[in-house]
Amino acid sequence: MKTQDFLPFLEKLFRAAEMLPRLDEIERRLNSLEQGKNLKLFSTEKELAKEYGLNERTIRGWRSRASVNGLQSCILRRGRKVLYDRARFRQWVEQARGQLRETNL
Repeated sequence: MKTQDFLPFLEKLFRAAEMLPRLDEIERRLNSLEQGKNLKLFSTEKELAKEYGLNERTIRGWRSRASVNGLQSCILRRGRKVLYDRARFRQWVEQARGQLRETNL
C-alpha cells in the first residue's frame, strides 16, 4: 500500500476513534431507556448540591452572577422553577476549576 493511499485510511480511522466516546454515551442512554431508567437531563440546585458536594447557597450565588461567570448557558427557567442542564453544568464546573488552577499557579 502506498503512503498516499494510507493517509485517507488513517484520517478515517482517527475520526472514528474520536466518535467512540460519543457512541458509548449514546449507547448507554439508549440501554437505560430500554431498561426503563430515565436519565435526567436537568437538575435542581438541591440535586446538584448533593451530587457535587456543594451548598445550595453556593449554587444560588453562582446563579445570581450567571451573566458574568458564564453559567447562564446552563440555566433553564420555567416560571419560578430553575433547572440546570447537567452536561453543561459539568462542563462549566470543569472549566471553572481549570481557570482557578491557572490563577493559583
